[in-house]
Amino acid sequence: MSIVLIKIFILPINKFMTSGIRMLKATRRSKKGLSGAITALILVIASVIIALIVVLYVFGLIPGLTSSTTQVTQIGPAYLYESNGDLILNATLSVGSKVEVIGMVVAGSSLSAQSVYIVSNNQATLTPGLIGGTASYQMIFTASSIPKLAVGQTYTVELVLSNGVTTTISATYIGST
Repeated sequence: MSIVLIKIFILPINKFMTSGIRMLKATRRSKKGLSGAITALILVIASVIIALIVVLYVFGLIPGLTSSTTQVTQIGPAYLYESNGDLILNATLSVGSKVEVIGMVVAGSSLSAQSVYIVSNNQATLTPGLIGGTASYQMIFTASSIPKLAVGQTYTVELVLSNGVTTTISATYIGST
C-alpha cells in the first residue's frame, strides 16, 4: 500500500516541483537589463540637467541658493535722531543691487526696520528697500526700547539686509526732534 501511495501522491508532486524549477530557471534567463541605448539616453538627460543647474547657480538665477554679495557703501556723513519713539537714520548710500533693510544694530541694541524712504529734493518716497545705485535714504527703525545715545557722538551702525549680509556705516546722533 505504501508503494501505491508513493506513486499516487509523491511522484506527481515531484514531477510538478521539477517542472516548476525548470520553468523558473527559464524565466530568469529570459529577463534582460536595460539596453545600452536607454542607459546612454538616461545618462545624457542627467548630464544636461546637472549642467543646467550649475549654470543657473553660477549666474545667480536660483533664488535661495545664491550667495549674494550686495555691496552697500556709505557716501558722506550719516545722522541718527529720535522722533515719536523711533530711531531714524539718514544716510547717502551706494548700493550694488536691490535689497531690503530688515534691521539695525546700534550701541548693542537691535532694532527692526519699519520703513525706508528715498529722499530727493526734500521729498521722501516710500520704497520697499534699498535700490541699486546711489541715493539718500531715510530709514525708520523701531524697538521696544531705543538705546540711550549721546548727542554729538558717532556710532557704528550695522545694517542687516534681507540677503543675510550685514554692512557697517558710521552715523552721528543729533538728538531728538
